[in-house]
Amino acid sequence: MEQVTKSRMPRSVVAFVVSLSVGAIVLGAVLAVHDAPLLLPHWPSAAMILILLAAAERLDVRFRLHGQVESLNLTEAIVAPMIFAFQAPIVMIVVVAAQLLSGFARQNEPIKVIFNSTQWAVAAGLGSVVYTSLANAQDVSLRNIGAMLLAMVVAGIVNQVALTTVLTLAQRHSTRNVLRTLSPVIVPGWLIGWALNTLIGLLFVLAYASSVYAVVLFWVPLVVLHAAYRGYAGMESDRMRLAGLHRASHRLGAKDDLDRAMAGFLAEMCRCFESEKAELWLVRNEEVVVYAVRETDEESYTKVVDNLAENSVRVRVCEFVETTRLSAKGVDELSVALRDAGLRDALVTPLPNPELMPGVLAVFDQNGLEGFEEGEYAVLEALARETMSSFEKGRLSAAVVQERHKLSQIVDSTYDGVLTLTGSGVVRTWNPGWEAITGYSAYAVVGRKLSETITLFDLDGHEVRLDQWRGAIDNLPKQLQMLDRTGVAHWLECSYRTEVENDESGDSVLAVVAHDMSDVREIEQLREDVDRLAELEAVQRNKVLQLQESLQPAVPEVATTEFGVYYQPSDTSAPTGGDFYDWQVLPGGDVHFAVVDVLGHGIEATNDAFAMIHLLRTLAFQGTPVERLVVTADDLIASFNSELVVTVMCGRYRPSTGACRLAGGGHPPPLLIHPDGKVDEIAVSGIPVGWPGAGSDQAVDIILNPSDTLVLYTDGLVEAQRDILLGLEMLAENASKARDLAAPELARALVELSLEGAARRDDTLALVIRNCGVPNANGNDLPGFGVRSVPHPEEVASVRHRFLPWAVNCGLSADQCDDLAIALSELASNAVRVASTYFEVRVAIINERVVVEVEDDGPGFMDEEMFSFSPDVEDESGRGLFIVRTLLDEVSVRSTGRGCVVRASVAVENAREPAPSRPAEPGAEMLATGPSPK
Repeated sequence: MEQVTKSRMPRSVVAFVVSLSVGAIVLGAVLAVHDAPLLLPHWPSAAMILILLAAAERLDVRFRLHGQVESLNLTEAIVAPMIFAFQAPIVMIVVVAAQLLSGFARQNEPIKVIFNSTQWAVAAGLGSVVYTSLANAQDVSLRNIGAMLLAMVVAGIVNQVALTTVLTLAQRHSTRNVLRTLSPVIVPGWLIGWALNTLIGLLFVLAYASSVYAVVLFWVPLVVLHAAYRGYAGMESDRMRLAGLHRASHRLGAKDDLDRAMAGFLAEMCRCFESEKAELWLVRNEEVVVYAVRETDEESYTKVVDNLAENSVRVRVCEFVETTRLSAKGVDELSVALRDAGLRDALVTPLPNPELMPGVLAVFDQNGLEGFEEGEYAVLEALARETMSSFEKGRLSAAVVQERHKLSQIVDSTYDGVLTLTGSGVVRTWNPGWEAITGYSAYAVVGRKLSETITLFDLDGHEVRLDQWRGAIDNLPKQLQMLDRTGVAHWLECSYRTEVENDESGDSVLAVVAHDMSDVREIEQLREDVDRLAELEAVQRNKVLQLQESLQPAVPEVATTEFGVYYQPSDTSAPTGGDFYDWQVLPGGDVHFAVVDVLGHGIEATNDAFAMIHLLRTLAFQGTPVERLVVTADDLIASFNSELVVTVMCGRYRPSTGACRLAGGGHPPPLLIHPDGKVDEIAVSGIPVGWPGAGSDQAVDIILNPSDTLVLYTDGLVEAQRDILLGLEMLAENASKARDLAAPELARALVELSLEGAARRDDTLALVIRNCGVPNANGNDLPGFGVRSVPHPEEVASVRHRFLPWAVNCGLSADQCDDLAIALSELASNAVRVASTYFEVRVAIINERVVVEVEDDGPGFMDEEMFSFSPDVEDESGRGLFIVRTLLDEVSVRSTGRGCVVRASVAVENAREPAPSRPAEPGAEMLATGPSPK
């Protein structure tokens, strides 16, 4: 098995390979002493077996599994006659030589070549020991065949144990998880493959026992067996792809709902191509609509609309005219985009007929059998055609639905009442519209005078006799009132027309068309009432908002701390409730903060919450210890409101040290967000105010390190999804994703993300306190920018993304921002390549210069001469540092004893203090005298 190349080989893997190598050397030495003197084998057959072993490694069928590649080859079939004919040390030497030859021919990494060589050396050596111990002579007998089978079993077990161990160490997962990942190939690859190789190996043993020159004929079964393997694998791959094509096509056309159909279609695509992600891009005007599903999970379906003009990668891909396979191993723009997205590869095909609907269909990070791309291309192109056909059907169906809607409007208009009256006032015809309006059927009305059934009035209340219409048609009112059969009043809009009947008498009839305006009249009346209520409600809401704003405490002004809060009431029409907060700077410089949640809503709950907040604030200013705040508040508030029930979370924060002490009473646990995205849930116990034994004598102490963020909230954030545990999990996930936002924006994001698609709504509040680290050392009020992170390539893009808003907010021009972002990215990339556990970026404006420092804990000092040379055109190495020297000046490097710090600067004339709406980057500082404390 091969592992997909990583940027850094874990030390545990290296240690294991070294140990395995030492074990192989010791085993070979012991066997050489035991078998001394060593007898050289028949050299022509030994040379041929060596070549066969190297070739057997190349005759393989490969399976990709989530970053690993399982290779089914024929090595075991050649090892069997070697164990039978050669001494154990000779077997180990030949196996090592063959593995080295094959490994270097594949241009594998040295550590992989060493592992494969020592793995097979130990397996073949132990297999030889087992065979030598059990066989009674070098001949073909039932006992020796049994010994050979046992030797092959031992060799196979050693191989798979070594492979599982190295994958466990490389992936940093448990052995159970690794075996679960490999389960699709354990039976066909390990068991069936081993059995076939062993049977072929026994045939080789029988042939070799009859004549050593039979080894020349070993090529024939090897090639035939490899062809059979590939034929079976190709047939299985095509079968799976065709079955997936059928399922995906069925899912695409089975549902009327486009989103549900697309989710099922893309999930079946993931299953068909054994991929970890499938996407469909459709270009409409200047936008691209991206439909996506991950790992056959329809619940992961997303639909995103992006601006095509601002996305060069999608523009390039949407211009493809044929099916194309992309890899993240290249250096072009598309390969870099794949790597930045954390993807290995992509298979992309354009939709047919791009003039009608341009777009592409793509699958990412394929698993399964490799080497059968032709069938994959055909199936993916067929799916693209099916997709285009489905969208065309949808377009035609939409047109049909629209026409039916227009026809329905025409048909609905026939529900107007239509009747005809003879000259004597007798009803001649009575359509279903009149039946619906009056409640009288045509059977009860036709043939009788109209006034005998219904009574009509004008708007002034005077009776109108339509059955006496002769000579008065011009005076008939257009608007009438009527009581239906059940006594309900109706307002009718009427039109009249006389027609001559087609009979010999030539008498005229009056046609009356009446449209029931009752709903319209009621709606107009309701609209007038609603308008009056809206005016009253607006006045009341404005008063409530003014009251709420007057009660909100001002944001504390603490140089090293960033605060943010966001509140969302359960009913936006009455923006107040029982969730409230407080933060105050105490005389000693500490910050008192509290969040309360009163049972109830509306003005009364707000009044109770404010009383509780005010009581906690008073106790804090009196010096009451944090652990006694809730207990004391419960004792005091019970004297004037024994029915009040309040959950509380309060604390005291010391900005100078980051120390924070928390106490609570029945409130949800706070969250501590670290800069790397890790989120800790702080367990603060206690009983709500108003219950027996309220509060707790135990406080919880934590430290907010630079860039750490503390989040307090009310239960509306975690109860919106009904399942509280799921709500807590989603809140922690949202907090990790949004950690880079400024504190006010983070508070708002947490509330909005938690309430998105919520099954229920309650008053919701989020309060954020972030330790921004030490203020700037440059003596002005302009905050610096700082980021400390783990040395991972993806963090470079994150640093650049977080730096640009800060630079723009400082008044730098677009060109200055771009130059600084490029230089910062190059320095950060160099630091990531050499750092062991962390790298840190710091930017500040000092004396009209932007100063950049990038620190790492790498192996040591970097030579300053690297900044002063011009790299060769063909040489990729050193080009980043040359770019830094070109864009910035005063570039220097110094050793810190634990790594190095690269410092560069550039003059600016237009920098200004950032606007208050964009707070300083958390953790920003410029340390010009040495590395930051760890």
